[in-house]
Amino acid sequence: MKTVGSNENIQSPVERSNLLQQMISPGDVVLDLGSFASGTTQALLSRRCRCYVEDIPVFLNELQVHDNFDFENALRQHLVIANDDVKIDVILTWDLFHYLDLSEIASLFNILEEKIVPGTIIHSTRYMGQDIPERPQLFKLSDDLSYKMLEKKTSLKVPNYSHATIDLLTKLKHFSLNDTLTHSQSFNKGLVEYSLVYSDSRSKIRPVRPMTYEIRNSSEYHENQPIELPNLTKLLRKHERQQMSCIIDLGNSLYSNYDQLIRMSEIVLQEDLYASIMWQKKTSIEELATSPQDFLSLKDSVNLDLVLMWDIANFCQPRELEELIKELSRFMSVGGLLHLVLPHSGLSAEQPARFRINDKYESSYSGNLTGSSGQTVLTTGHIVRLMNGFKVNSYYFGTNEDGSCYQEYLFELMVK
Repeated sequence: MKTVGSNENIQSPVERSNLLQQMISPGDVVLDLGSFASGTTQALLSRRCRCYVEDIPVFLNELQVHDNFDFENALRQHLVIANDDVKIDVILTWDLFHYLDLSEIASLFNILEEKIVPGTIIHSTRYMGQDIPERPQLFKLSDDLSYKMLEKKTSLKVPNYSHATIDLLTKLKHFSLNDTLTHSQSFNKGLVEYSLVYSDSRSKIRPVRPMTYEIRNSSEYHENQPIELPNLTKLLRKHERQQMSCIIDLGNSLYSNYDQLIRMSEIVLQEDLYASIMWQKKTSIEELATSPQDFLSLKDSVNLDLVLMWDIANFCQPRELEELIKELSRFMSVGGLLHLVLPHSGLSAEQPARFRINDKYESSYSGNLTGSSGQTVLTTGHIVRLMNGFKVNSYYFGTNEDGSCYQEYLFELMVK
């Protein structure tokens, strides 16, 4: 495994490619192993795809190697999809195979083995020169599924230990070379993209599924809609064996998740944040603005390991939300986690949805995630800017049964 350095500024795009346009079909499950900043989710929105973004470059950058280090186990702990019962249609590896040795590539696909089915396609890129960039590059996916490789500023290069196709196929059992595309030398200095397809005696060609999704009126769906929140499910299952000290659920108090949350935490608190906000605003004197301290009734001795905010962020004004996050972080230690669920676009609902967690730590909700409130839902960029001191720990982009799209964020507190 090659050493991966820290991120740097990005220069201008160097090339576009359209091989992916031939590979991704409506409704596919896509596993993106590249950067969170790749834009994958926006590009796949119109195709109603489900998308996992695992950010292996960050994993490699933060890896701590020690005497008893086990790469496969560390990677398994990182991958949200490892604990999700799902079958993958397309895996985007970008240039990551240059930064993993063959045994590490084998470990990755050992973890993914149960998620791969006949017809699963791997998309990858390869540099043909003698040297490669010091670290994995950012590949920015466009709405039409072409992409731009955004080259990070660095004068450092490392030797190109490009794996021969035959060596890769030896490690990736049942995969075969499907297609290749070599780009103009003048544009990208010898970048080649290629695809590998998983096949067996029963299936050699992955059928293209037609676009059959229809976005229905969300008001038709009120009760017990299942929602995929793989980051939360993985986290709760992990801490059933390794307990947290304190979890706070800021959702609707009539839909208590106490019985499930107490299985992985010594203390479970519940604050109906939306009800508190509405009450404070209704009863406060007009000249005296309410503050986040008025919304929460936490003792100074509380130390929150996990905050479940669900979709409540969309029912706060940006300045109000920023102050609320700041107030919550006061009760958190570095490493504390904050979980959000937000619709991807459109207008927010009239009031927050009501989320339930079952005994398997899977989630459902009643009510609506979007509506016609007149308040535009927060974008990823806006959320990240408001989360001072936090970083995105993990992220998932999903599509509900009614065709609406949503985003799941797990933020980690990095500095107090």
